[in-house]
Amino acid sequence: MMLNKNLDGALANLDDAIKLDPDAIMPYVMRSEVHARRKEWDAAETDINTALRLRPENPLVQLNAADLKLRRGQFSEARASYQTMTPTSATADLISYRIFLCDLGLKKTKDAEQELAAFTDDKTPGYNFAHAAWALDQGQAQQAVPFLKLALQQHPRQALIIYFAGLEWLGYLPLLKVVTDPNTIGI
Repeated sequence: MMLNKNLDGALANLDDAIKLDPDAIMPYVMRSEVHARRKEWDAAETDINTALRLRPENPLVQLNAADLKLRRGQFSEARASYQTMTPTSATADLISYRIFLCDLGLKKTKDAEQELAAFTDDKTPGYNFAHAAWALDQGQAQQAVPFLKLALQQHPRQALIIYFAGLEWLGYLPLLKVVTDPNTIGI
């Protein structure tokens, strides 16, 4: 439902799901995402806050709430939200990457450089996408290519969507035109 372009249909289905079970969090999380894709920020925030009210301890809800702030360019608020999350082995890499993106957005170059240096395992998506984001932030799209290529070789594309989204949210997509040619990154 979320990958197709029928956002109106998705909203209608999610409205129905909420009517059926107003205490279920996933329809609110998903509806928040639909609103965010439509740049309906207030509605997105209302839905994610409802999910937070229902299940404040849920890591998925916390992550989506922080991501919404990042998408809106509220870098300080997003960073603070990510820092309050308890990382697990499954989320530590992503949370570190998101904090790094916040510091890029805040133009905290020294902090971002320190965080970049903390990504030491080149087999993680965070390492590759953080290095790509750094290169893009410096206006060096060609230097981003090897990192994106490595990430695509090492991980399923579906698993990388959440990392790639961060590049989109910071406005780096126009700089990535160089890597849109499949031959450029070898896919």
